[in-house]
Amino acid sequence: MALINVDPEKQTDPFYRYKMQRVITKIEGNGNGIKTVVPNIQDIADRLARDVECLMKYFAHELAVTTKFKDGKWIMTGSFQQDTVQQSLFDFVKKFVLCKECRNPETVVQMDENKDLCLNCKACSCFSSIDPKEKLCNVLKRFAVNVNGGSSKPDKSKKDKDRSAPVAKTKDEKQEEKFQKEARLAKNEDDISEDLKEELPNPVEVLKAFMAGQGADAPPADAEIVGKIFDMKNDYGLNDKTVVALVFEALFDANISKQIESRARLFARFLKPDTELEVIINIMLLCTDEVSLKPKFAVILKKFYDHEAVSEGCILGWYDSPYKRSLSGGVDRDSVKFFKEKAKPFIEWLREDEEEDNDDDESEESGKGGDEDSSSHPSSKLSTPVTATAPTAAATAATSKNQPPAATAAKSTSTSKPADEEEVNIDDI
Repeated sequence: MALINVDPEKQTDPFYRYKMQRVITKIEGNGNGIKTVVPNIQDIADRLARDVECLMKYFAHELAVTTKFKDGKWIMTGSFQQDTVQQSLFDFVKKFVLCKECRNPETVVQMDENKDLCLNCKACSCFSSIDPKEKLCNVLKRFAVNVNGGSSKPDKSKKDKDRSAPVAKTKDEKQEEKFQKEARLAKNEDDISEDLKEELPNPVEVLKAFMAGQGADAPPADAEIVGKIFDMKNDYGLNDKTVVALVFEALFDANISKQIESRARLFARFLKPDTELEVIINIMLLCTDEVSLKPKFAVILKKFYDHEAVSEGCILGWYDSPYKRSLSGGVDRDSVKFFKEKAKPFIEWLREDEEEDNDDDESEESGKGGDEDSSSHPSSKLSTPVTATAPTAAATAATSKNQPPAATAAKSTSTSKPADEEEVNIDDI
């Protein structure tokens, strides 16, 4: 695997010698059970000479998630892209790894007599203080005490030396501590701290309670719901696709056929061109969970189409694309095949309607082209009014025979005015 520079400000420096792996994220599950696995976080922690628990606790604070160690994997609740986690890791490096003077990552976390944390740089011997307001300080103090001799056995030959100097652990001691920590985390994997429970309740339940008007005199207006959802997006660190899933799950349930009419407009406010596919995915997930809805998939999809919550292009693209579990929200291949079979009449109707629209457009364009050709000829604007209004020779002769010259002149003058007016009107048109 290609390595990147530890210092986020020296990513383009080819001679920088401190390297680490780029963060790898893997999304698992769906709906409320969606989670992000970071398979190489232990290797990254070893490169940074920091405990992996410190890294995961930092992610928990910064990304507003809960973290746990299960089945040999570090897991974060929620869906997070690689760039988001990588940026959070760079922030950790700047705050708790790099020396503030020389930006060297060869530092050790130490705690002084006042229990203030600092970074001791092995390159320039500088002590860089760590902001005591950082949420991670309590975790770092626990490990700093362990590293500096709080629970480890000191070397007898160094009793007379400064007790504040760090005592290095042997490889066996580090391995033993690692196994003990993993066993402790595996045993308490479902034991989430009470403060995190209070800070991060289930977002779907929170949104449902808000929409139901709990704690208020009346249910909130749509504008208030939109504001609440955007606040939750920031609080929980949700991306656009996760927001669509959150809103869908809060708005629709087994009665979705009746709910679309009144709630589709609110739902559509959170859709973007690159998240339309999430509408179809969430419909499939709901129909998979509610077996009674599976035969109604095509009807539900058409209702969302009628309310402009999903476009014709997105539907046709989903129908024509081959099966990919990553693009189906975790819905299995057989279910997706079943849904496409149910939607086949609707898809055929969409294609026929599209062909008819194309034929109408072509006929309109050809009609317009013919009119433009006939009207663009210079003689076409002049021949019609002259022929319609100019008096014929026979009529002039007959008039001159029965009327005196003055009357004939007056008559000819009066008949020429409508011709002039007709010509002006056509030119104006």
